[in-house]
Amino acid sequence: MPDGATACNCTACRRYGTLWAYDYEDHGIKVSGPTKAYVRGKALEFHFCATCGCIAFWRGLRLDGQSRRRIAVNLRLADDPAAIARIPIDQIGK
Repeated sequence: MPDGATACNCTACRRYGTLWAYDYEDHGIKVSGPTKAYVRGKALEFHFCATCGCIAFWRGLRLDGQSRRRIAVNLRLADDPAAIARIPIDQIGK
């Protein structure tokens, strides 16, 4: 369970209605399964479920100085909305 989440209000995230939990790929967050990706600019790609079309996660296109890739998963897809409701949410872009 993440310590916190972010409700981003950028032009993409506010339309997707996502609630992000951040970490690094294959460190704190592991994803699997087929997705379709939309590359936004030169910084990140949004991944959608290949079956239902829901936005599952975004992933950075570049590695940081420690060869890690930033990633965030969409907590709105959690099986237990009540558990997610207890996580503190930061509002970005208000």
